Amino acid sequence: MKYALLTCCLFASLFTFSQGTEAGDITFGVGMDAGIYKTSGTRSYSVTNFDSTETFKDTAAAWFVPIHVEYCFHHMLSAGALVKFGRYFVEDKEFESQTNVAQVYGLTIDFHPLKNDYFDPYLRITNGYSSLKINHQEFTSIGTLAQTNESRSAGYHFEIDAGIRAYFGKHIGLNVYGGYNIYNLNLKDLTIDGKSEPAFKQDMVAKGVEIGMAIVGRF
Repeated sequence: MKYALLTCCLFASLFTFSQGTEAGDITFGVGMDAGIYKTSGTRSYSVTNFDSTETFKDTAAAWFVPIHVEYCFHHMLSAGALVKFGRYFVEDKEFESQTNVAQVYGLTIDFHPLKNDYFDPYLRITNGYSSLKINHQEFTSIGTLAQTNESRSAGYHFEIDAGIRAYFGKHIGLNVYGGYNIYNLNLKDLTIDGKSEPAFKQDMVAKGVEIGMAIVGRF
């Protein structure tokens, strides 16, 4: 019983200390993060009298520019929206060229267990939507264009982060964070030399860790 009372007293003291940031505050952040992931999935090709399916595993890395805004509706809870733009790193290959654009859109909920005017550790959960557009070109040995592939993949995104914001005054601070991400990137469209190829299917999941840093403003 005494341990239960001690725990209650401890949490009560933490909650009292955490009221430095009040309900009604708006926080805005812009930064950069990078991640490394393990990817896995299946790809298939199906036409009349022919079906082929294979599984695959690989690794990938990416960088993003996240933009996040949140509203504090309780001194321990806030909700917001997240947008991330970035690219996946591409391995250099002879006679091939590839560019890509990755985007993430999500809604966030933050739990702030211990806040004051200068330090704000938090736990964040993000649920959203991610997409990846790829332009891939292949060239002949003499440098002429042989084939162009364009694809768009998209799906559900989940992210859980832990971080801490350190404020240099009342309004401006620095946010350092890291977390675990799951990207579902299922093939939506594929064109080869401008022609749609619905016979190709691919479902892929990328799971990994991201770390980052952002400049934040609190109003």
